[in-house]
Amino acid sequence: MVDESKNIELTEDDLENKSKGQLIKMAGQLRDRRNDLNQMASERASSRDDLNAKTREKVDEAQEHREKRDELNEQVQEHKESRNELNAEANKLFDRVEKLKSDMELDEGKDLEELEERSLIDSSDDGAEQTDSSDVESIVE
Repeated sequence: MVDESKNIELTEDDLENKSKGQLIKMAGQLRDRRNDLNQMASERASSRDDLNAKTREKVDEAQEHREKRDELNEQVQEHKESRNELNAEANKLFDRVEKLKSDMELDEGKDLEELEERSLIDSSDDGAEQTDSSDVESIVE
């Protein structure tokens, strides 16, 4: 902050009534004050330039983050579209399986769920013959 109490005041009366020596002394004081103010202005300009450089760095960094965010958002969108396509395909397959379950009776009147249950029971029984998944597939086809 500028200390205004150090300012030198020179009036019209001073110019008319002061001696040449006093005016030269005042001119020296004014020059010193001007130099001090110029030095302060230079220091502040330097500080301002430093802050502006840091601001530019932060703005550039923020821009890089925005670009990275946009790339990641684009990838997320692509993954969502892929997921939606796969979910739609899976739903079609589930619907087909449900239709096949309701349209067909498997293994002499047993439906697919009973066959799956029997397969699970057979697989847990060490000595029993296990139902092969190819047997189930051949029945479904």
